[in-house]
Amino acid sequence: MFLCPAGGLSVPVVSSILIVLTILVPRLTAVSTAIIAFVPSLLFCEGSFAFVLLGVGFYFCLDSKKKLSLFYTLFCLFILFTGYRSGEGLLSVYTADTQWMMIFALPVMLLYNKQKGAGMKYFFYIFYPAHIYLFAILAFYCAGR
Repeated sequence: MFLCPAGGLSVPVVSSILIVLTILVPRLTAVSTAIIAFVPSLLFCEGSFAFVLLGVGFYFCLDSKKKLSLFYTLFCLFILFTGYRSGEGLLSVYTADTQWMMIFALPVMLLYNKQKGAGMKYFFYIFYPAHIYLFAILAFYCAGR
């Protein structure tokens, strides 16, 4: 079962269910600790469970750019409204949780024509870290330090 892709993908789902069950039944704490330490879980993946659903949503929207646009926009709005911190006001969506700004990637995603692009593998090995450093430097100077 666990050798096929579908079986292997069930491991994080099952481990997530077990973790939730162990939280509900406090005497199973040792079990949940072992699961968290050694087994992948949807609850503790980067970006949370919501971003796992984003990947599933992309899969179901492969055939239509309209469906993709609607789904992605609604997902970004969900991230925006769940990240809003009322105590900090509207400024919190620009400072505390900026993940909703991924909506600005939608125009680039809509340009995808289901064909392999130019082989620019090494460009992205340089571009990705460079743009992160650039944003960090901009944030440093914008913060006035």
